[in-house]
Amino acid sequence: MISVLAFVRKAIRWAIAGGMPALATTVAVISLVAISLVAMALVDMAQAQPQNYYPGWAAPPGYYGPRPQRPVQPKRARETPATPAAPADGTELLKRGDSFAERGDFDRAIEQYDRAIKADAATTEAYYRRGVAYSRKNDHHRAIADFDEAIKLTPGDAASLNGRCWERAILDRLEQALEDCNAALKVKADDGNVLDSRAFTYLKLERYDEAIADYTAALALEPKVAGSLYGRGMAKLKKGDAAGSKADLAAARAIKADVARDFARFGIK
Repeated sequence: MISVLAFVRKAIRWAIAGGMPALATTVAVISLVAISLVAMALVDMAQAQPQNYYPGWAAPPGYYGPRPQRPVQPKRARETPATPAAPADGTELLKRGDSFAERGDFDRAIEQYDRAIKADAATTEAYYRRGVAYSRKNDHHRAIADFDEAIKLTPGDAASLNGRCWERAILDRLEQALEDCNAALKVKADDGNVLDSRAFTYLKLERYDEAIADYTAALALEPKVAGSLYGRGMAKLKKGDAAGSKADLAAARAIKADVARDFARFGIK
């Protein structure tokens, strides 16, 4: 388009300089001016077309975060992106909460998850993560309440069903726990975390064969989980398999020296 405009300007200068008869010059100049105006209009139209883009906070699911918090909005090329001092959105608040949780600061993690729930309305991710943080603080009733909310929003969410299964098992609500774990495994049959939670539930129900089967399936997916090894060792001990129990318990302690204390706190001694 730039080369066309340059040609038009050169032609006008040549016509005015006397390269054409007077009448022809007048017609040519008018024609060339019209062509020039049309060309410039086409340039403006091309620049005004909207340009699609994905800001970082609205990238497709699985690329930036759990879910985009806002729809993608097309911007015009000539517009300057707005940068208002807006409060952090839910995705950013969840990331902040995760950062605190990774450092073991669950109180501050919960504060960020609280803000995320208020910022972008309730989401399954926010309730689930806050539930896990409450679980790590041994606040099992609040953990269950958050998993309840997550499941209301996404009834087939295997992670939330598993979380509620575990919390209910700790509180000896064992039949309810079993229902949750079974529901989670219908969604994701090869989830080692859910298999471990159901095995723990079976262990507390004194259904030792089923506990051993689930712990074995979980360990086939992830062999170095101290809790699964210790739980299977305890189930074998209850069944009278002293040698098998000893091997599993030793392997569990080699991975996590205080694993026995964790199980004792849950009522398994």
